Amino acid sequence: MCVSIILADTLVIVLKYMLGQARPIMYIKDNIYGFYPFTFRHDFDSMPSGHTALNATLAFSIFAKNKKIGILLILWAILVGLSRMFLCKHYLSNVLISYAISIFVVLISYSLEKKLQK
Repeated sequence: MCVSIILADTLVIVLKYMLGQARPIMYIKDNIYGFYPFTFRHDFDSMPSGHTALNATLAFSIFAKNKKIGILLILWAILVGLSRMFLCKHYLSNVLISYAISIFVVLISYSLEKKLQK
């Protein structure tokens, strides 16, 4: 689980600064929308959502081991994603990409764990 979280967080940070997507509040306030690669300002690091990716990675990692607790945590991760959009911090695409990153990283980590156990 720790490896999954570290990998997901690293991938999220790299993508945030490589893509440089303006946050929704920038569109609302200043009509600024789109991607500004390698812009190292908080207003331009919307894609993907770090909060959502962290919670989703934790949820999917636990789901792989314990389905009942995992489902509750997946619901929590969905609520976190919705809250990020409600607060105008992220677009729907940012949240969905975060879920995809989380699933991808957990699947890779889980398969590596299985190989190492053999």
